[in-house]
Amino acid sequence: MFTNLEVSSRLPKKQQWTPRPSPFLSGLVSVQAASNDPDRPDITIYRIDVEDAEIWMRKAARKDESDAFFLRRDEQIVDMYDGAGKLSKKLLKPEYPHTGPDATALQIDRNILLQQMRTALRQPQLSLLACAEDHAGASAADHSNFGMLCRRMIMESGKADLDQFYVGEHKMWTCRVSCIYADVSALSSSMQDIYLERHKWLKKSWPLSARHHF
Repeated sequence: MFTNLEVSSRLPKKQQWTPRPSPFLSGLVSVQAASNDPDRPDITIYRIDVEDAEIWMRKAARKDESDAFFLRRDEQIVDMYDGAGKLSKKLLKPEYPHTGPDATALQIDRNILLQQMRTALRQPQLSLLACAEDHAGASAADHSNFGMLCRRMIMESGKADLDQFYVGEHKMWTCRVSCIYADVSALSSSMQDIYLERHKWLKKSWPLSARHHF
């Protein structure tokens, strides 16, 4: 099996990007820290300003735990940096080798997902807010809820709240597994209320929005 960067190096220039890109959220800048370690998720943060995103990337690069960074300020433009945080290339209209759904039903242990993120970020207080699994039998409501939290929490966050959110792209399974994490205790009271009001629905995989779900 090829690792992310081994795949990337064998692709045409227009396709040199991670196989598991995190969602593009309009109006926000993202940085995805990609690792060749299958037990370490690719971690994405979102910021309002490019400068704040670059600051996070430089701090992450000093820890020497990522093999590449992908800074995305536009839907069609991604800047690729090496593990030291040095600009490697600009990817215009990037494409990527899609990690497709698995045709078999998988049992994915979300406690393992959470522990992976807590270990990678050294933040034992992180909570898993939403998880979208891409395999046969996976919950469509979980996918819908993932999108709703991107809209209602990450995209509507102020600067301080954004610092608490992470998206993890996990690689232990054959399918794509994407999760939203946050230190809920560090969120503003209004953002905590948004999550706590929906916690039961998220935990039971009930769709937050029936219209969006359908």
